[in-house]
Amino acid sequence: MPINEVRIGMKGYGMTVFKGTTIEPFPVEVLSIIPDTQPKTASIWIKCDDPRLTQSGPVQGMSGSPIYLWDEGEEQTIGKGGRLIGAFAFGYSQVQYCLAGVQPIEYMREVGQRIDEEEMSKKAKSSSLASGTILATQTMATLNQLAKIKNLPESHTIYLDSMTKIMEAMYPQSNITSTQQPLTQNFSTQLNPQMMLPLSVGSSQTAQFIAPLLQPYGLMPVASSSGSLIGSAPPPSINPADAIMQPGSTLAVTLAYGDMDLSGTGTCTDILPDGTVLGFGHAMFGQGSLSLPMSTGYVHFIVPLRSTSFKQSSSLQIAGTLGNDENSAVAGIPNEYFKTSPVAVTVKLPDQPERSYIYHIADHPALTPIISVITTLNSIAAVQELPIENTMFAELTMRFEGDRVLTSKVMLPTASSQSIVFSALPILSSMMQNPFQQLKLESMDVNVNVIDTILAGRIISARIDQAEVAPGEDVVVHFDLQPYAEAPKSYSAKLRVPIDTPEGNYQVAITTPQRYLSQKLSTRPHLLKYNNIDELYQTIKQTLDVQNNAVYVVMNLADKGIAIGREELPNLPSSKRIMIMNKTNTYATPYKEFVETKVDTEIVPTGEFRFQVKVQNIPSD
Repeated sequence: MPINEVRIGMKGYGMTVFKGTTIEPFPVEVLSIIPDTQPKTASIWIKCDDPRLTQSGPVQGMSGSPIYLWDEGEEQTIGKGGRLIGAFAFGYSQVQYCLAGVQPIEYMREVGQRIDEEEMSKKAKSSSLASGTILATQTMATLNQLAKIKNLPESHTIYLDSMTKIMEAMYPQSNITSTQQPLTQNFSTQLNPQMMLPLSVGSSQTAQFIAPLLQPYGLMPVASSSGSLIGSAPPPSINPADAIMQPGSTLAVTLAYGDMDLSGTGTCTDILPDGTVLGFGHAMFGQGSLSLPMSTGYVHFIVPLRSTSFKQSSSLQIAGTLGNDENSAVAGIPNEYFKTSPVAVTVKLPDQPERSYIYHIADHPALTPIISVITTLNSIAAVQELPIENTMFAELTMRFEGDRVLTSKVMLPTASSQSIVFSALPILSSMMQNPFQQLKLESMDVNVNVIDTILAGRIISARIDQAEVAPGEDVVVHFDLQPYAEAPKSYSAKLRVPIDTPEGNYQVAITTPQRYLSQKLSTRPHLLKYNNIDELYQTIKQTLDVQNNAVYVVMNLADKGIAIGREELPNLPSSKRIMIMNKTNTYATPYKEFVETKVDTEIVPTGEFRFQVKVQNIPSD
């Protein structure tokens, strides 16, 4: 039924799954037709008097439920007859009854007609030019806000801080570190509130923590203990053969499967004659062509909340590929064009055997990083939470297309399972969402070992052997590190003063890896200039070489070096620096030189000491 034939007061029914795989009807009545809700579009608003819905209000997961209206004079038997007008798609939270907006079916069918099977195949086989960069910076901004809210120690944010500098260099106007924007938005305050897709992500703590990262993608994380059914036997009460993709059935977008199922669930609205599946009645991401796994599913139960009710659902079997995502609907086909990446996680907790988990993560430049870390943090907390006193050793090996491999090794004292997010997500997001190329994640291996000891300490004192040195001599430093619940430990280091260092006063810092890395990126602006994906990759790789269980001794030098592109030319005579740094040379960048040495420690340090050292030539006899 086209929208111009819909009249206020017309009655009919919708079809959806309330439990299991059984599609059930619910009565509806048209309240109004609102024109021009978007340019050249309109929406139909209905009320649903079914007792199940008057109790819950609009339910996340009902998006796409087909709505049928009876013509005048037609026999009105609920669940039979009528003409399809569209999909249950919009709804307000905290309402007194079930008020819902319907996306007209003619808009949805246009989305199905625009599905491009050839483009889907291309997306599955190769990387593409970068897009969605606003969401990339939003992910980093959200991580920075979460780190501030959780008051994380600087040792937990070493890679978040450095990746933030790297991304701010790519997007100078992004304001990633701003805390002005709210982490989440209440969908009830929107003029045309799109229903979100519930996504079971594990514990309630995980759901609350991860919500700000997923909500920009139309996903509402909910707590669940349900496991994956893809590739494994479903509960005895569920027959996968009954879960046929048809109007009213559960339509799941499977983002990860294996030892955990992460699927955003909605409802199938219609099947076109060529087999194209229409669903949701609104966008998932709204970015057009894509290639994500499309699955059948079932509903455990509906969770009726005063705020926003949702279906607790799981996926069952892969049924094809979601290939088009527009404002009015998503559309998929029965063929499998999607690509997944294996993520292997090994976890060793105190007094627990080593456990291994395998996941297959759907390829999507914005969601693959987030979904990968959700499966990882759930693996860490699968059996128990971490001890209150602990240190997490985490090694991540991330392989991207083009033989680009990044390895991250971190020690995280007093960690939680969520701590891994701040070490892994910034790296994954920077590689998969950048202005140059959307690199596909080919695989990720995560090895986590947690001990019940806090390996952290504070630099409590420091001294230098002599306050005056000659060029070519060593500055000898000594410092004491106070480990948690242990006696102080003493360390020494030598820092060679360059032979051509001019006379003068210089600052020597005994500092943490985080502050050393921050200084390195701040004083070497050429490292933050990228012309292609490989230069970005090399900068990230250099960043990950800085380990956080070490103390760095750094001496700032007076002379400035010159970088041509990314190649450093240190210790240049002043005449050559003047010659290179002319107004016509835009490839030359000055940078501040310093020398450093690293002292390996068995603990993660905090604190800093600074000294002034005088460099003076020794008079010749």
